[in-house]
Amino acid sequence: MSLLPTARLAAALASAALLAPLAAHAAQPTTASFTFTGSGFSGTDPLAGAWTVFPESFGPMLLDEPPFGDGDMQVFQGGHGLADATSFTLTYTGSKPDAFDKTLGSGLTHVETPEGVTWKTKFISATEVEFIAPKGDELKPGDTFDFQVAFNKTIPAADFSFTATWAGDAVPAPEPQSWALMILGFGAAGAFLRRRGRAAAA
Repeated sequence: MSLLPTARLAAALASAALLAPLAAHAAQPTTASFTFTGSGFSGTDPLAGAWTVFPESFGPMLLDEPPFGDGDMQVFQGGHGLADATSFTLTYTGSKPDAFDKTLGSGLTHVETPEGVTWKTKFISATEVEFIAPKGDELKPGDTFDFQVAFNKTIPAADFSFTATWAGDAVPAPEPQSWALMILGFGAAGAFLRRRGRAAAA
């Protein structure tokens, strides 16, 4: 009896087992986001270190990363499911309306890299601003940047709170179900070959 059909079937099973995790990986979402909450006049961004709020000569208050004024750069740490960052959204959640100083545009309110690349500043509302990287630009873990948001009024520390969301490409991760399917597929192919081999020998 020829074993050619058996070999073909085993190859088909093995191919299916190999393609299963690839298909599952292709179906995974390609973007991810991470949100943290800040309050008071200082705190830590899990993806980018410390931030602080201090008086600014051009306006009542300035939220700054890093917390030491112009000339210093913050380091994007990555992690939390993000392979990189292509946008950053800050939402003031305190009780003061019209919190952001929108007249300054991307002057004091900005995200900028050491190469002089300034992310697009988009005021979604009086209390929400989004920074979007130009096409082809992103922050990778270890990259430095400068971030500031200017406010048009003094806000007491007890009433100063915000949420901030980093978004970008997701870190690819194999799904456990996919690897389990691949192992089962190889096991089934091996068992089939063994049974056919014993039948042929008999």
